[in-house]
Amino acid sequence: MKNLLVIIFIQCSFIAGLIAQQDHFTLTGLTKDIPENTMVYLMDGETSLRIDSVTITNNQFVFTGDAHPYKEYWVMATYNGKFDYKSLFVENADMTFDARESDFFNAKVSGSELQNQADELFRLTKDWHDKAMATNERMFQVPESDTEKLDSLRQKRETYFKKADEITHQFIKDHPDYLISLKNLTYLKNKISKVETSELYNALSTEFQQTAEGKAIRTWLDKSVKLALGDTAPNFELPNLQGESVALSNFKGKYVLLEFGASGCGPCRMENPNLLKAYQKYQDNGFEIFSVWLDKNKDHWTKTVAKDQMIWTTVSDLKGNNGDVPVIYNVIGIPDNYLLNPEGEIIAKDLRGAALEEKLAELFNGQ
Repeated sequence: MKNLLVIIFIQCSFIAGLIAQQDHFTLTGLTKDIPENTMVYLMDGETSLRIDSVTITNNQFVFTGDAHPYKEYWVMATYNGKFDYKSLFVENADMTFDARESDFFNAKVSGSELQNQADELFRLTKDWHDKAMATNERMFQVPESDTEKLDSLRQKRETYFKKADEITHQFIKDHPDYLISLKNLTYLKNKISKVETSELYNALSTEFQQTAEGKAIRTWLDKSVKLALGDTAPNFELPNLQGESVALSNFKGKYVLLEFGASGCGPCRMENPNLLKAYQKYQDNGFEIFSVWLDKNKDHWTKTVAKDQMIWTTVSDLKGNNGDVPVIYNVIGIPDNYLLNPEGEIIAKDLRGAALEEKLAELFNGQ
């Protein structure tokens, strides 16, 4: 009878927890000296797409929505000629964004355990990031002709970033039970060895390893390749907008620009007119573009293809950065691309605008 009562108590407590858990978030913003009716935007941190917008009334604004299980957002506003923003993690809870004593970037966010973890790491790395950004600003003031000075500043900036990465590495090692450790390992893995990444990954809980980010890191450890000029591009196949599977090998015998981009990526969208021009000019010469679109929303993908006149082949598994293909190809940032010869070998990388046109002219104008 005693054991039965214990079981009933545990079951009731579990059910009560489920009932008490919120299915939405409320983010209340508190501001000071920002003009009335200033528009504030909530942007998706991964896609940069606008989620919602509200106005400031009596130095307050409120966003509500569903952030299950959590979301990284940007809160942004423009006022008095100033662009103000902050990235933050939002959970389905009552949260406060307090900017009464600061700008948005330094606002105090409460109500999210994940944000608390992010703030803890931010405080540890802030000095090094500040030094890196200050050095970056100095670089803009140096003439391009002064290559010696620019190289010196560039090395100094990289040293500061490396110091921040070392702190992040130790932080993940010290806090394998923090969700923010998992999220930061997603980025840090591209800066440390696979052996170091594997050690940090194996220390994470099974629960974290089974998340989308955790599985992407596992795939990266197992399958990613550091591709160099002359290497054969790994074959893959993904569905197009019609749901038909298209393989990279389908384009063998042609020059192929393997392009990685996304609807919410501004530089990717700005490059699409250049791609369209190149495709129309050289398609008859045996040139193809194969775009792997790192979206999670098919509607966004569909609208981008139509609006940007992406008349070449685009494919997506709608898994964003966590799909196998960008992980295998070690895509760190977008836009990113590889130019392949008819044998499927990599002959160039990161071709944009004039550089792409120059390379294609070199390949085809003699034909």
